[in-house]
Amino acid sequence: MKSAKFTKQSVKKGMKWNHDIGDLPILTSECPGWVCYAEKTIGEEAFPFMSNIKSPQQLCGKLLKTNFADAKFVSIMPCYDKKLEAVRPMLPDGSMEVDTVLATHELIELFER
Repeated sequence: MKSAKFTKQSVKKGMKWNHDIGDLPILTSECPGWVCYAEKTIGEEAFPFMSNIKSPQQLCGKLLKTNFADAKFVSIMPCYDKKLEAVRPMLPDGSMEVDTVLATHELIELFER
C-alpha cells in the first residue's frame, strides 16, 4: 500500500489551525483503532496532522489521577480497542491514566456467573 503524501499544496486553502505550520487538515477520531491504523499505514507523515486532544476516557483518568494520586480508574467501554488506548503511557512519568478497561461484553459475563 502506497503511503499518502500530505503537503501544503495538496490541501485546500483556508483550513488553518496552526499558523506556524500552515494550511492543514486535522485528522481526528475517538477510536484508538483508527489512530493505530493511521500510524501503521501513513506513518510519521501523519503525525503533524493528527489532533493531540485526549479522548474522554483518558481525560477522566488524568483528572482522577491528578486530584487523587492513589485512586484506581476502571473504565467500562463498548469497544475492545479502548484497552489498546489505555495501555499506552500518557503521563510524563510513564504511568497510566487508566488502570483497567472492561468491555461491556466482559461486564455482562461477570454478572452472568
